[in-house]
Amino acid sequence: NVVLEVEMVDPSSYADVIKPRLAAGIDLPDLINVGSNDADMAYINSGLFLDLTEYYDTMAFNLNKRFEEHPTLKSQLTTPDGSIYYIPYIYTTDSNMRTMMLNAQFVEAVGMTMEEITDIDSYTEYLYKVKEMDANGNGDPNDEIPVSFTDFGGVYTLLQHMGIMGDANATSTNSYTMDKNGVATFMPVTEEFKQGVIWLRELFAEGIIDQEAFTMDDTMRMAKQQNPEIPIVGMIYSWTPDADVPNFHEQYEVLPPVLAPDGNRYAAGMTSTSRNEFAITVFCEYPEVAARWADQFYTPEASIQNFWGPIADGCIQKNDDGTYTLLEPPEGVSADDHAWDMSTRDFGPKYIPEGFGDKIILPASTSDAQKLELAKVAEEYAVPPYPTVLHTSEELEEMTMLATDIISYVETTGARWVYEGGIEEEWDDYVAQLNQMGLERLMEIRQAALDRYYGKAAE
Repeated sequence: NVVLEVEMVDPSSYADVIKPRLAAGIDLPDLINVGSNDADMAYINSGLFLDLTEYYDTMAFNLNKRFEEHPTLKSQLTTPDGSIYYIPYIYTTDSNMRTMMLNAQFVEAVGMTMEEITDIDSYTEYLYKVKEMDANGNGDPNDEIPVSFTDFGGVYTLLQHMGIMGDANATSTNSYTMDKNGVATFMPVTEEFKQGVIWLRELFAEGIIDQEAFTMDDTMRMAKQQNPEIPIVGMIYSWTPDADVPNFHEQYEVLPPVLAPDGNRYAAGMTSTSRNEFAITVFCEYPEVAARWADQFYTPEASIQNFWGPIADGCIQKNDDGTYTLLEPPEGVSADDHAWDMSTRDFGPKYIPEGFGDKIILPASTSDAQKLELAKVAEEYAVPPYPTVLHTSEELEEMTMLATDIISYVETTGARWVYEGGIEEEWDDYVAQLNQMGLERLMEIRQAALDRYYGKAAE
């Protein structure tokens, strides 16, 4: 008995439409998607949003069940003062993770097999051979590009092979930070990072990494990967190959994580929680109803429909054995596009647990079916990302100010080291400069939030 009136705002217009209304504190709906980053969360403390703690405790049956199954989830939603203002998207599986993929025909052409590429040395050997030999067989030994990325954040992705993780997105509040057994660790000042950049420098100097990596944009990179005449890129990092190399996607196979110098294998996990899918504003006349309505998103059946489409309209068929079948899309429409048309897909409140994909029968041709199969190769070695911690407004303001210059310095210096070398001679001065810029204080803030997340502060 809930009837919704939904106001859709184009993402490109979000700042122009929503933020002035938040700043003025007027003309707000009952529920609102506040935004996708922590900076927007500053509005949460403005008095415009309800503390949902009591509703979670008394009315959120489904969401409380999820909290019981995953104790850290509540930590991701609870502000330092003990309040909860968020209706989240809960994602606790690695089945959607990106993976490293090699061109299997290149592998065969250079005299190797996928099974032989098991450690950093054999992986490097493959990349060198792609550069030196006519791997695509077109008679030109110089048109192959072993690895193509843009900017330092992209090149940093290669360091996964050495166990170096941390979101390389410069706008992230936890950029380049890993959770190492409860310790917030800034990877660009570790010995592993130093040795990794030395390796990247060697690859770049030998032409293994695309020589335009630091000067081209992503459109140029994709044009190379999607070369319509013949494949030229030896390795991609993707969810599915058809998205990056559509003309030759059948040639690319997932590379299981290789053995790192420390004797372990690593892959970047995708488990996460987007905590701000909805907030209930003080203008809501029936917040109890809104809370009960939102709680319905956290049942398995609702989440399946919110990700793939409704059990109706030719989208999903519910089966007697408890499974669901994703039906073929209309002629001329891809299954992925149809799902985006018919569901909230990667947005909106829902619960994506381990085994989520086991209940849905997907046509083998869909990218989702491919993702589930491809991810199985690397899931065993997935390293969880830095958790979705919460900061106070004061912490967030100080951290953002510090991180802006620190991340810029890391990426500029890192790119220069890969491009022209010099890390061995400059390392100590580099670390000293970062500390002078406030890195130690930045990590104190991140550690405090991590301690709260694990409940260590109370201990």
